[in-house]
Amino acid sequence: MALHSLDFLEAKQTVERLLLIVNTVKNAACILKMSLTQQPAFDSRFENLEKDAVFIRKRKATVACFITRMFLLGAEYAIILPSIWLYLKKFNVEPWFLGIVIAVYPFAAIISLPVVGYLFDKLKRIKEIILILNSFEIIGNIVYAIPISKWMVFMGRFLAGLGDGFYACATSEVVHTYPVSQRTGIFALLELGRVLGITFGPALNFFLSKVDVQIGGWRIDSGTSPGLFMALLWILCQVITIYYTSNLSLLIEERARYYPNIKLDTRGLNFDCSKESKRMRETSLCESLNDEEPLISQTKLSFKLYKSTNGALYVDDNLTEEESWAESNNSDFSTSLNSSKILPPKSDLLKLFLTLCTTEILCIFYADLVLWLAQTEFEVLLPLITQESYNWGENYVSVVYMVGGVWLMIVFFLIYKFAEKLKIKDQHFILISLIFTVLALLLMMCEQIPDSKDIKKRLPIFISICVLIFSTIPLNLVAVKSLVSKLTPREKQGLAQGVYSSIGRVALILGPILASAAFSHLIIFATVMSVLCIIGLVWFVLNLGNIRRKITLMDLRNS
Repeated sequence: MALHSLDFLEAKQTVERLLLIVNTVKNAACILKMSLTQQPAFDSRFENLEKDAVFIRKRKATVACFITRMFLLGAEYAIILPSIWLYLKKFNVEPWFLGIVIAVYPFAAIISLPVVGYLFDKLKRIKEIILILNSFEIIGNIVYAIPISKWMVFMGRFLAGLGDGFYACATSEVVHTYPVSQRTGIFALLELGRVLGITFGPALNFFLSKVDVQIGGWRIDSGTSPGLFMALLWILCQVITIYYTSNLSLLIEERARYYPNIKLDTRGLNFDCSKESKRMRETSLCESLNDEEPLISQTKLSFKLYKSTNGALYVDDNLTEEESWAESNNSDFSTSLNSSKILPPKSDLLKLFLTLCTTEILCIFYADLVLWLAQTEFEVLLPLITQESYNWGENYVSVVYMVGGVWLMIVFFLIYKFAEKLKIKDQHFILISLIFTVLALLLMMCEQIPDSKDIKKRLPIFISICVLIFSTIPLNLVAVKSLVSKLTPREKQGLAQGVYSSIGRVALILGPILASAAFSHLIIFATVMSVLCIIGLVWFVLNLGNIRRKITLMDLRNS
């Protein structure tokens, strides 16, 4: 009898041990699941951020400021370039110096873009960074407008080019504050602002060409007035930035750091705060941040954040013992993640370099470089071809550019309006861009074959080339930028976008040089560029599977 009792006790103890092991495994699995699913990222941590009215209002105002600044960048391009040669003639310069002055702006941007992107990754202070970049634009345009020496013009364009680093930080801010599905449309909206500036810039230049006043010893004429006028517009942009731009990505990061235990109210629509004997306080994700002190102390937090039926957020300070234990474990994990984010290892730059050197990223960068080269070369060749082959005057060329600008705006608007609704992937836009560019180059070869200058035979081909190239520009600009944001870590978006944007500036320097050399050999030029584009097309198609897998992995990492 005693032996049976001992066997029973041993069996009972064994069962209890097994149950204890099972419970331990279940608890460990729960902790691991919470750790993996509640990282301090935008898409998962602030699931209802899109319903926060204050945040949405500030985000719209910030994007409106971005569009305004993009408009000024486009307007400056359209105002300065047409008048710069007449301005430089006052200093008796050679034509080669004009090329240097034009090229120094994108050269300065190549320097500025990665630096600004790196600073944004570290600080997340988009407002202060834009104010500094605007200051470079103001000083650069004022220096440009001082007619003392040709080197003042050179230095003015260099300083203004440093302000072009805006692209890196603006793109990164969009990545941090918009869901993946909305980014392509927002990028299209930003580029639409630049195209509007390029389109309306010549109209402003028409009035500036009539200016001729004397302020002391400073003569304001058709050469200096564009710089002074742009300086005034950039000062106005400073005021707009101060009042309407918000550091939203910094706010999201701070909230994720100090409120790591945010949970949604899963108790249904009948949740009534008055019936709960718990202390609640209403809050918003866009409370103003105090730069001097943290939002709260960095101790372990014991609360949940619930969302009521009216969209407001409530903080529940009373956790049960089991909830507090689970929350503290998750809080420790979140704190460790955030501390590693605040103090990144020294190998971060090496990791980003290795990320950008993967096959899928390199093929995208190659395609982008080839497309940019083809587009910038066409912009230079367009007036030369129309004047030499068709005997068109400046007015006809202006009409082509004006119609092209309107077409660009239409395409950008269509991307903004329908890209998300139709769920068109960025990869498809890049493929279309490469195919359109190859077709345009093949048509350019066909356009050069007829010996006769009969406009009826060649004009339809020329119009088709223009439509294809002008359609390619917005697709490439928006899609590559959006795709790079999905293939690189979110915390390093600034530097990644800075490196990407620098590629376009390299093409802005090389494109005009190559186009001027290729004008007398258009068939050879079109053949070589077609081969380069076909290589990019094949390489990109072969990497479509890798790109899809990389996007999926990066979504899991950032969610």
